[in-house]
Amino acid sequence: MRRSLLLAVGKEADFFLFVQEALLRTGTEVHYAESFAEASKHLRWRRYDVLLLWPELADLDGLTAARRLHDLDYLVRLLYVSPRPSVREAVAAMKAGASEYLEWPVTPERLQAVVAQELKARREEPSPLSLAEVERRHILFVLDLFSGNRRKTAEALGISPRTLYNKLRDFGLVDQGEMTQGKPR
Repeated sequence: MRRSLLLAVGKEADFFLFVQEALLRTGTEVHYAESFAEASKHLRWRRYDVLLLWPELADLDGLTAARRLHDLDYLVRLLYVSPRPSVREAVAAMKAGASEYLEWPVTPERLQAVVAQELKARREEPSPLSLAEVERRHILFVLDLFSGNRRKTAEALGISPRTLYNKLRDFGLVDQGEMTQGKPR
């Protein structure tokens, strides 16, 4: 059986060190990303069981990052940790895909218990991927390989740039500005 993987995301290095120390003896391997861009690369290359999100990232706000990370991997269990907890933020985090909202500071024991609960829930839930989800992930992967260059991505996928644009639009991955212009960049 493989070790459980947890990705801690946030620009606070102390947060990562706390998580790593708290989960040291639980058999959970902890990785770290300080930005959304770095976290999305992690999610494209590995299957994480739990994602622990600190709302302050180097490149995005926490709620936007939660939504986007959940879109990248809707099977990962997303835990949102807030240093300034509020009911409004908790509701927004849950709507963004978080399965748990933790108020900072959290004790190591509480973190261990919540992560164990999420790992159990992750193992018990069905995880079939639709063909559309597989296609979406593959397109994102190839797009990332070519640093967002759609012409090269379409070429590598063996489809026209227009077809790629339509697929990106259907998956909700095209900027609103592009939609109003009616053509891909």
